[in-house]
Amino acid sequence: MGERSPIWDSQASGVILGLSLFHSRHHMYRAVIVGVTFALQDNIECGKAGAAFSDMWMQIIADITGYPVLTIAEEVEAPLGDCALAAAAVDLIDNPEQIKEWSTLVTRAKPNKDAHEIYTVMFEEYRSIYQNTKENMYKLNQISANSKKE
Repeated sequence: MGERSPIWDSQASGVILGLSLFHSRHHMYRAVIVGVTFALQDNIECGKAGAAFSDMWMQIIADITGYPVLTIAEEVEAPLGDCALAAAAVDLIDNPEQIKEWSTLVTRAKPNKDAHEIYTVMFEEYRSIYQNTKENMYKLNQISANSKKE
């Protein structure tokens, strides 16, 4: 499927570089976690001035989901979760819930009831768009694939 944000390259693929007979499944698992964390860090770096600090975006998330939006004051959301899961997988911690002790939650936005009701109706329409256009998308992809063969 390629790589999305922030690289946006549909031809990109996964790579594990530097393997030797020394490496075990543990190393492979760790490499995947490190790779995911690097990708998250790349997004964090790109988003520092964007979504994570956008009060409007946080409010839209709260209004659409109907849940308050909490962020971690230490600005380590995704990597912290990955680290907790990795630590639990290799028995460094007993329970991933211990992550709560590693950070401070701050309320960023609370849902607006009226906006949430409107977004709930809009969400149903959003979900139906795919079903209503799926056949067209498939046909267009087939046409595109056939034209590349010629």
